[in-house]
Amino acid sequence: MREEDEPSAWAREWIESVLRAIVYAAGDYLQTLRDFLLRRREFDAAVVASETSAVSGRLGPLTFLLINLIVYFYVYPRREAGPTRAVIDAAPAPIARTLDRIETILARPDLPSVLIVVAPLVLLVAMHALLTSRAFRLIGRPTRFDTLLAVGGYSMGSLLAALALSAIVGASLTDRAVAGTLVGPGLVVYLVGMVVPFVSTFVWCLVRYVDLVRTATGAGLVQSTLVVLVATLVLAVLIGLLLLTSGLRTG
Repeated sequence: MREEDEPSAWAREWIESVLRAIVYAAGDYLQTLRDFLLRRREFDAAVVASETSAVSGRLGPLTFLLINLIVYFYVYPRREAGPTRAVIDAAPAPIARTLDRIETILARPDLPSVLIVVAPLVLLVAMHALLTSRAFRLIGRPTRFDTLLAVGGYSMGSLLAALALSAIVGASLTDRAVAGTLVGPGLVVYLVGMVVPFVSTFVWCLVRYVDLVRTATGAGLVQSTLVVLVATLVLAVLIGLLLLTSGLRTG
């Protein structure tokens, strides 16, 4: 009888430990998101000191980014199709072909498909941090790459969390609004109840990113903003060239 009880006891302990880990991880995720958005001084000081992973109840920057990337692309098929389609259609034909292939991959949100897109995006965040670090070094404000990577991980992760939530909550409403079929009181409720809060959150995530960069580098707000914009522009050009090359090769 005891031999039969030991495996079942082990299974119960294993299930209990897994459930406990999930609950604690969910709590750490919510605390990390809250601290980034609302507890500026304490959170920024920890990031600059590279102590975020050591703070109880907070996820590390890459873990936080990876979770939000996976969640976002799992809900991606529910995103606002109208604006996404408009962006693809406005792109040059070779780039549009590449984006269409990516859309096809993401139309089936299984783990392998998601990881195909997630892995390059993590590298892009790292590349942006590297470009930003090099730019600040050129202007005499050397900053550690891992600090700027943490800044980018938390900022992009929070932005993706807001995007995923907006896709879950109001994707169909956004498509109706873009198509002009959502009118009257429904449109007003949509604008006040969804557009304003989510757009405010998106803008706040960007403001927090620049502010964290400013805190980490000791540069002024204008200088930090310009460096971030230049690094983003350079990265956007590189991505555009990569998409263009891929589209031309398959065209």
